[in-house]
Amino acid sequence: MNFRLFRIMVAYALFSVPEIAIWVGLLIFLYDRGGASAAGLIGGLSLVPAILISPLVSTFGDRMPRGQAIFIGYAVTALLYSVLAWVWAAGAPTFVVALALSLLYIAMSATRPVHYAIVPQLAETPEGLVRANSVTIFIASAGMFIGPLVAGWLHDRGGATAVAVFCAICLGLAAVSCLGLHLPAGDDEETDAADAISAGLRYVWSSPRVRTLVLVSGLLFLAASAMDVLGVTFAASVLNTSSTGQGILVAAVGFGGLIGAAAGSALAGKPRLAQMMGFAFALVGLPLIAVTFSRSLWLAALLCGLSGAAGALVALANDTLLQRCAADDVLARVFAVSESAMLIGYVIGAFGVPALVAFVGPAPSYAVLGGLLCLVAAAIWPSLRQIDRTQHLPEEIIELLRKIPFLASMRPSGLERLAQSATWVPVVAGERVISEGDHGDAFFIVKDGRLDVSTADAGHRRALTAGEGFGEIALLLDVPRTATVTAEEDAQLLRIERDDFLAAVTRSQDGHRVAREVAAAHLSS
Repeated sequence: MNFRLFRIMVAYALFSVPEIAIWVGLLIFLYDRGGASAAGLIGGLSLVPAILISPLVSTFGDRMPRGQAIFIGYAVTALLYSVLAWVWAAGAPTFVVALALSLLYIAMSATRPVHYAIVPQLAETPEGLVRANSVTIFIASAGMFIGPLVAGWLHDRGGATAVAVFCAICLGLAAVSCLGLHLPAGDDEETDAADAISAGLRYVWSSPRVRTLVLVSGLLFLAASAMDVLGVTFAASVLNTSSTGQGILVAAVGFGGLIGAAAGSALAGKPRLAQMMGFAFALVGLPLIAVTFSRSLWLAALLCGLSGAAGALVALANDTLLQRCAADDVLARVFAVSESAMLIGYVIGAFGVPALVAFVGPAPSYAVLGGLLCLVAAAIWPSLRQIDRTQHLPEEIIELLRKIPFLASMRPSGLERLAQSATWVPVVAGERVISEGDHGDAFFIVKDGRLDVSTADAGHRRALTAGEGFGEIALLLDVPRTATVTAEEDAQLLRIERDDFLAAVTRSQDGHRVAREVAAAHLSS
């Protein structure tokens, strides 16, 4: 892992622990004031503004340098944690607390997508991207484990104010960790602001694969929110524990997530990632059904931990597939839409659990939740199979692409998109592949064989052999073919169509740099 990626992960750790700590601190604070109904209703309402505003403010993560964007996001979040600490210390009314929380959640929901957009920029290979996402999920799971424990411990000693002060300090350190990161914007084209804001929503709506993955994000966080509220309620009313016991039951989900995230690194390079995600989603629900019959804090914590481990695998696969499916220039905005879906899931879970508890009781509510998750996993299974069919990674093609110097430096997501759209083309000795003066319609890479490059004025220029590419000049500079390429012997070529090549190469900062280098080399030759 390079040093910049390490700094990003440290900052995300300092972001993740407070995120869960403040949520659990809020639930305990509201439960003490008004029970499960108050915890679910007010906690859920505080998330609503972030649901609506997150896709609007997330454009800054694509249109400004992402190193700068992540620093601003963490710094603003630290400031808002400080405001919340002051509000709690002043004994402000509950509606003022909810307002401060709403502003905080807007800042957090705008910042997290920038992290997920940065990771593909810094990951060096497709396998490295999965492992980097595994670290991210491990950190988030650690936050889910440590955050509730910290929240319960601090709340018992200093109330909600102590929790908020701790969170503000952590976010200040996260901002410091991101100082001086030199990362480009995802979209450096000048576009209308309104169009830029809506781009993420349009992209998600137009892509069935991305829509399915965003739906999974929302459902996973619905389950997480429901387990948080149920954990606090079940521990207090059924197991008769203190705030620390409530924190332990909620933290168990995070502890399981640590195990799941650590195991998830083994998914790097594995096929059928989406189907494995669907299987893991069903495993999120099954242990919850067993919690219904538990009357021991530690047994309930173990079962919730198993659910959390499966949830971490779902999150890892979902994030990786979303990074692979979505274009880099709108990636932060697509993750912001996913963030809104997560928050919608949180709200539904927070609102729905109190009604469910009132109807069937805290213990049976776990069975209802677990059963619903299993049914959802079965319902989305066909869509996940379709994603796997379209997201198969042809490793042989990726390795061939990496042999081209100006493609080797591209991000894994760009290489994967090229690999998925490429086709094999056999040619026989004497066959003309491209002709000087023709319109450029494709880029080619030689897998095996030998080809001759010639021009009308100079004759033979050079020979092409395995691992070399040709045809990029006409595509990148939008000019006619500058040479004729003829097969000297039977050969196997990899063909990438013009639109696919330009979409992968020129719609990113790396691509623009590549285009400038190729153009300069051509003009100087």
